[in-house]
Amino acid sequence: IIATPINSVWAFYLLPTRAWELFAGCLLAIIETKSPFSRRGPAWLPYIGVILIAGSLILIHEGPSFPGWLATAPVLGAIAILIQSPNPNYVTSWLSYRPIVGIGKISYSLYLWHWPVYSMIDYGYIFESDFTRNFLKITISFATACFRFIEKPTRTYLNQPRNHVRAYTALAGALVLSIPLGLSIRYHNYVTANYNDVADGGEFFSGKPGAPSVIIMGDSNGSMYGKVTKELCE
Repeated sequence: IIATPINSVWAFYLLPTRAWELFAGCLLAIIETKSPFSRRGPAWLPYIGVILIAGSLILIHEGPSFPGWLATAPVLGAIAILIQSPNPNYVTSWLSYRPIVGIGKISYSLYLWHWPVYSMIDYGYIFESDFTRNFLKITISFATACFRFIEKPTRTYLNQPRNHVRAYTALAGALVLSIPLGLSIRYHNYVTANYNDVADGGEFFSGKPGAPSVIIMGDSNGSMYGKVTKELCE
C-alpha cells in the first residue's frame, strides 16, 4: 500500500511487496492442517469468494493504483473459496470436477510457459489473424506438458531431504546464469525509452531523409516490437 503510489511497477513486480499474497495461502494451509478451527468455514463463504474474484476481474484495471489495497479483494476471495466447509456447496463441487482439477494442477506450468510461447507466436506469425495466433498460443501452451515431465519429477526429487543442498545450489546457479542473461536479452532485443527519454519526447532513431516515421507507444508489449521494427525500417 505504501509502495504503490510511489512506484506501482515495483509494487507489482517485486517479491517483497507481493509476498503477503503467498503468505496468505501458506497461513491458510497451516490453519487447515494444524488448527482446531479447521473445516469450520461457513457454507456461504465460497460464494463470497466468487463474488470478490468476479468483481475484481470486472472492476479492477491496470494502473497506478494497483496492487495497493485493491489486491486484498481477489486474495481474500481466493482464501474464502479455499477454506474447507463442512457442508457441500456448488462452488467447491464445481472446482472438484476432474477437468477443473487437472487445469489447476498444471496452472503454474501454464503461467511459466505461456509468455515465451505467446512472444514467439507473435514474432513468428505477426501478420496472421488473431484467431490463428490465439489458437496456436493456447494449444502450444497446453502441449508443453511441463508439469508432467519437468515440474512434477523435479519437485519430487528436490523435496527429498537429502537433496536440499542440491536444490539450493541449483537455485543459486540458476540466478547467477539467468540474471545476466535476462539483462543481456533485454538490452539487445528491446528498444525501451527510459524516464529521461520520455521527458525529452521519446527515444529517436534517425532514418533516411523523407522516409516515413514509425511511432511505438506502450509498455513491454510495445517495447518488444521495437528492435524488429527498427530493423525493418532500416
